[in-house]
Amino acid sequence: MAIVPKYQLKELFECGDLISQSSMTDLIDSTYNPTLIAGGNVNITCVNTPSGPQITISSTGGGGGGGSSIIVPGAGTGSTVRCGVGNVASGPGSAALSGCDNQALDLVSFVGGGACNTASGYYGGFGGSAVVAGGRNDASGAVSFIGGGACNTTTGAISFVGGGFQNTASCNGSFVGAGHDNNAIESRAIVVGGQNNTASGSESFVGGGERNVASGPAAFIGGGFCNSASGYYGTFGNAVVVGGGNNTASGVASFVGGGGNNQATFGAAFIGAGSQNTASCYNAAVMAGECNIANGNRAAIVAGSCNVAGGCWSFIGAGAVNQACAPFSLIVSGSCNQATGGYSTIVGGCNNFTSCDFSTVGGGEGNRARCNHATIGGGRNNGSDGIASTVSGGYGNSAGYPYSTVSGGYGNSAGADDATIGGGRSNRALERQSTVSGGYGNRASGRFSTVGGGYGNDASCEYATVSGGYVNIASGEYATVSGGYDNRAISQDATVGGGRSNRANERQSTVSGGYGNIAGGRFSTVGGGYRNDACGIQSTVSGGYCNTASGYYSAVLGGINNQATCNYAMVMGCNLTSDKANTTFVNQLSIKSILNESNCCNLKGEIYMCNSNNALYIVP
Repeated sequence: MAIVPKYQLKELFECGDLISQSSMTDLIDSTYNPTLIAGGNVNITCVNTPSGPQITISSTGGGGGGGSSIIVPGAGTGSTVRCGVGNVASGPGSAALSGCDNQALDLVSFVGGGACNTASGYYGGFGGSAVVAGGRNDASGAVSFIGGGACNTTTGAISFVGGGFQNTASCNGSFVGAGHDNNAIESRAIVVGGQNNTASGSESFVGGGERNVASGPAAFIGGGFCNSASGYYGTFGNAVVVGGGNNTASGVASFVGGGGNNQATFGAAFIGAGSQNTASCYNAAVMAGECNIANGNRAAIVAGSCNVAGGCWSFIGAGAVNQACAPFSLIVSGSCNQATGGYSTIVGGCNNFTSCDFSTVGGGEGNRARCNHATIGGGRNNGSDGIASTVSGGYGNSAGYPYSTVSGGYGNSAGADDATIGGGRSNRALERQSTVSGGYGNRASGRFSTVGGGYGNDASCEYATVSGGYVNIASGEYATVSGGYDNRAISQDATVGGGRSNRANERQSTVSGGYGNIAGGRFSTVGGGYRNDACGIQSTVSGGYCNTASGYYSAVLGGINNQATCNYAMVMGCNLTSDKANTTFVNQLSIKSILNESNCCNLKGEIYMCNSNNALYIVP
């Protein structure tokens, strides 16, 4: 068999090294068939031995150093060994060409050099194992290869160790490029370099780093330290850790890009980077940040710290200590927010809470949207507790019933269905469809009642209205107080236009303004003035001071201290009291442009002056 190539023979001739080969004639005739001609400083001798002729090529002192090395046949048929240095070539066709204490023990195994290396693997017609150089390397797997380094082992068929120290490729097709204490222990597993890395899954890969373990089939670790990739299921994909430290990808097709102490523990879970993040449910993802947990199916966290996305399809954009715990819940940012209702949303802020489906908090602090479709725009310590209720902002506001609304302000409460408060402070809308537009301390406690603004006003009956002012009350149905101070419209359709301390006490009664006036009869009216009283049915006091119209349809047109006590009586003047119905009372009467007797039409009740005596007459 041909063991030494032609170019090696040429080099040996030129440098004067010795070659001794059993059956050299057969080698030359069967392989090279050369004509050997001794050159300068070279001797060729042939000695017949019981096993055949032995050809020796030796140097006589010139050339490249005058060494005494000898390459001779080994123990195996057709094997070659460098003698005198403890090398052994016991396999047929094996070679241990250089170094010392090397062993080529199996068919066509090869050791190129180094020390204490062993090549002992062979498989069918595929060839033997090889060690190129290094020390204490052992290539015992069939057709395995060790390039160099020290204390490396290839025990798997077609396994490979390029170099390094104490590396092991122990399964078919396994590969270790370099580094130290790396192990590729499953079929086609690969460790490129680094130290103390292990590729223990079939077709698993570790690029480098330290103490990484790729234990799942086709698992991938690019680098870093103490990373683990173990998840795999059929055709669904392999676990991947790109880099970082102490990362784990244990779910099917899970992924960790980098960072530290991250764990992707479920199918298709994803962690991009950061530290101490966990993606523990199907398709859950954490892009970055610290101590984030995505433990709902398809839940996602982009960044931040200590966030938890626990509902399926839940999402947290950033911030800290946020929790999106319900399906499709969303927190964009902020801190200590909780979205526990399905499809609920918190845009930002802190300590905000959405506990029911489709509820929303835009931002602020301490806001609570605790019913379906409830909304809080922002502010602080607001509560939206009714279905589709809304608090736009402010501080300490509450929309506690279905479809109720508080636009803003402080301490306002919409306490009934469809109730509305526009703003202000400490206002209450306590009945269905009631409204307080603003102001301070106002209350709309009747259905469809309205307070426009002011302070301490109360619209306490259905359709009652207080437009504004101070401590006014509209307590009758459809009653109205337009403004002023301490006015009361306390009966149905009663109206106080303004002024102070006025009272419209009967149905359809009216006080237009003034101070201390009372419209106490039904359909009665006080136009203005001070301390006037229209207490008769359809009675009227136009104005003045301390006037009273107590008779039915009576009237005081003005003045002071007048009393219209009889029905249909009319008084105007001062200190007059009616004593007859259907009569007009005045203190004095001055008539201008009186008809004379000739111009009189003799109509009943017509007044005229007699031409003869200048006396006044009334036509009977």
